[in-house]
Parts: sequence; C-alpha cells; structure tokens
Amino acid sequence: MLKQFRYIPVLFATLLCAPIVLADQSEQLNRDQNVLESSSIDVSVEDIERYIIENLPSDATQRQGVLNRPGVYREMAENLYLIRTLAAEAEQQLGFDKEQARWAANMAYQRRLMERYRTVFLQNSLAEVDWDAVALEHYRANPERYQRPEVISAAHILLKPEGRTKEEAEALAKSLYERVKAGEDFGELAKEYSDDGSAASGGELGFFQRGKMVPPFEEAAFALQQPGDVSEPVESAFGYHIIVLRDRKPAGLVPFAEVKDRIAESLQREMGNQLWQDKLVQLRSAKSIALDEAALAALRDKYAITVDDAKTK
Repeated sequence: MLKQFRYIPVLFATLLCAPIVLADQSEQLNRDQNVLESSSIDVSVEDIERYIIENLPSDATQRQGVLNRPGVYREMAENLYLIRTLAAEAEQQLGFDKEQARWAANMAYQRRLMERYRTVFLQNSLAEVDWDAVALEHYRANPERYQRPEVISAAHILLKPEGRTKEEAEALAKSLYERVKAGEDFGELAKEYSDDGSAASGGELGFFQRGKMVPPFEEAAFALQQPGDVSEPVESAFGYHIIVLRDRKPAGLVPFAEVKDRIAESLQREMGNQLWQDKLVQLRSAKSIALDEAALAALRDKYAITVDDAKTK
C-alpha cells in the first residue's frame, strides 16, 4: 500500500507545483499538527496515525518493520496528499455523482463497523466456553469422523532405466539391496544413487495409505512388517525400487490430542455462525420494523425489465 505512488513520478511532480511544506520534526508533536501543508490540502499527525491503523499490518512485528523503513512517514504523508488532491479534482468533474459516492463511503463504513462488531460480539458471547471440553464431547459423540486407515512411512531408492539398460538397472538395484542388508546407510545410498526427487532427503516419502502408490510398490511396501525391514528390488512402471519401512500406524481412531485443535476451531466457526445468524433473525423479526409494501412494489415496477430488454442491453 505504501509503495503505490512511487511509480507515478510525473503525476506527483505535477501536483507538487502547488507549494507544500513539511512540518519541522523538532516541533512538539500533537494530533492537530500538520505534517504536510499546501495551498488547499493539509495532512495532520492524526491523519498519519489513522493511516497506520488502517493500512499497515496488524501484527506488531510486521508493522514495526514497515515503520522502521527510512522515509516511510514522508511517504505516508505524500500518499494522503495525493489521495485528497485527486479526490478534490474528481469532485469537480462533470457527471461525478457526489451523493452516490458519499452514500457508498458511508455504507462501507457501516459494513466495517458491523464486521468488527461481529468479532467482538462473538468473542464476548463465547468467552466462557470450555473449548477443550466441547471438543472432547464432540469427538466422543462422532468417532466415525475421526477414523484413519492404516498408514506407513517409508523411504525408497528408485533406479530408472533411462541412461542404462533394464538389465543394468536391475543389477544395480540388487547390488544396492545387498549393500543395505550388509549395513550401509540407506539414506546415504538414496542420496547417491536414487533417480527420484526424494533423493535429496534420503529417499524419505513420509506417511501414505493404500491407493496412493502404484500397485507393485504399494504391495511390497505394505508387506514389510517391522521398521527397518527392506524389500528386495521391486519393478514398477518407473523402474526398480528398494524400499525400507520407517513406521506403521494401524487403522483406528485418531487420538484426541491430534485433532483437538482442529475440532475446537471448527466448532468455534459453527457456533459463531449460528449465534450471528440467530441475532440477524432476531433483528429481522423485531416488531418495530414496518415494511411499506406499496413502495417496494413501486420500486420493483420502476426497475423491472423484460427478457427482451435485457438482451438488448
């Protein structure tokens, strides 16, 4: 946001034809003090502070990083000057609907108020909820949602036939298998020989379930029983694989600790949305609301168009 006007130097130079004075930084700072003055546009300390709140990151560390950048305060003052100067010029243009612009600006302001109020309203409404307890109750009531299939973690060495014959690839695979069985480090051999993208990480593939790998690879990998077990070379459409089992997690219920935060976040969204919808229904149902059906019908007639009319627009 703060860099947007660096790329329009010609326009800025034109606007600067009007005398501009930047206030002396040694003066005592107060919110009404102008940091930039021209013949028709002023920018105050309060303007800069509100600009910071409105445009800079809400995260304190990120915001401070922007504010520590050399020249950033002058840049903000100049941005505000440009916005106000161009807005003033726009008001003088023929056909510019000032009232519509004011209405739209006020509506945007009200929408932002509503959005911020929604946040505060939900925070206050849900402040006393014990989310750990609510999440645990949901977890126990819906065990079917938190089942996982059997998964294993494995690493592999892939030897592709490219650049060598199939027989050479198979022979190399058998040789590497014997070296692994003899005690050489699988990860180091994967880094040196594997043709797969996982080679840099020692061939590690992480956890996966059935149906995620090509059938020959999957069958050999899931046939391994204990961590550290190594398969003989397995041929797939990609080449020859040597697979080592790293870990196995049986199918079953995911432990609550692994899903607690996810459940709590989901329930917060669901309960928050429901509370807000209940409030909207309550407001729409207020007895103090009176709709002028005749006026609404007149508006409908005013803006009604036929299908043929719509096609010609």
